[in-house]
Amino acid sequence: MEMSRLRNNVKLRKNMVITLYLAPSLVLFFLFILYPNVLSFYYALLKWDGLSPIKEFIGLKNFIDLFKDKYFYNALWNNLIYLVTIPILTFGLATFFAIVLTQRKYKESGFYKVLFYFPNVMAISLIGLLWIFIYSPRNGILNSFISFLSISQLENFPWLGNTDTALLALILPQVWAGVGFYMVLMMAAINGIPVTLYEAADIDGAGKWVQTFKITIPLVWDMIQVSFIFAIINVFGSFQLIMATTGGGPLGSTELLGSYMISYIMPRLIGSTGQFVPAFGYASAIGVVTFFISLLVTFILTKAMKRESVQY
Repeated sequence: MEMSRLRNNVKLRKNMVITLYLAPSLVLFFLFILYPNVLSFYYALLKWDGLSPIKEFIGLKNFIDLFKDKYFYNALWNNLIYLVTIPILTFGLATFFAIVLTQRKYKESGFYKVLFYFPNVMAISLIGLLWIFIYSPRNGILNSFISFLSISQLENFPWLGNTDTALLALILPQVWAGVGFYMVLMMAAINGIPVTLYEAADIDGAGKWVQTFKITIPLVWDMIQVSFIFAIINVFGSFQLIMATTGGGPLGSTELLGSYMISYIMPRLIGSTGQFVPAFGYASAIGVVTFFISLLVTFILTKAMKRESVQY
C-alpha cells in the first residue's frame, strides 16, 4: 500500500514537472495559433472590414460568393500547380543530395550542408529581390546568359512580366530556398542507419543503387513521409515570395490562395467611390477554405504514403 502511494506521488510529480515545462509553449500556442484560427471561422460568417466595430452577421454568404468567384478558382489552380511541382522537385533534389553526400563521404560534406541550408536563413524579401535581379529583362543573369548563347527569341524576355512564364519562373526560387532544409533532415536520418547494414550489403555484392532502394529509403521512410507532408503544407503558405516579387500579377497569373486572401485584408479600391474598404470576412472565408483543402490533401497523402515501419 505504501509502495503504491509512493509510485503515485512520483508519477504525479513527474506529470507536474512536464506540465510546468510545457505550460509556456501551450499558452503561446493557444494565444497566437489556436485562438486566431478559431476566430477566423467566426469572422468568415461576418461582413466586416476588420477595422470598424460594425459587424454584420451574414451566415454563409461569404462562402457562397467565394465559390462563384472566378479569381478564387484561378488562385486555387495556381496553388495546385505549386502543389504538384514544388514538393516533388524540392524533396527529390534534397533526397538525392542527402544520399550522395552521406554515401560518398565527401570531406566537404559539412560545407555543402551549410551552402545548401543558407537560403533558409535569408529573409523572404531578400530572396525575392535576388530573383527579381536574376530575372531582370535587361540586366538579369538569366537573360545575359541567353544573350551569350545568342538565343534571339528570348533576348530581354520578361520572365516575371509574362503571364505564360511568371508562375513557372517562381517555382525555381521556391525549390532553391527549400532544398537545403530537407537535405539536412534527410542526412540526419541516413546517418542514423547502422553502418553494419551497408557492410553486409557490400559483402553480398549489392551495388550502391540497390543499397539505396533496399536499405536507405525503407529505413528513412518515416522521415520522408513526415517531411514530404510538411512540404505539401508549406505550399499553402508559400505566398510570401509572390508578395515580394509579382504581387499576384501579371493579370493574376501568379495569384495563390494566400496572396488572394491578403489582397482582401489589405485595403482595396471599391468601384469609383475612391474609398478603400477591406473585406476581412471574405478574406477569412478564403482562409477557412484553404485550411480544409490543406487538411484534405494532408489526409490523402498520409494514407497514400503509409507503410509498415522497418525495424533495425
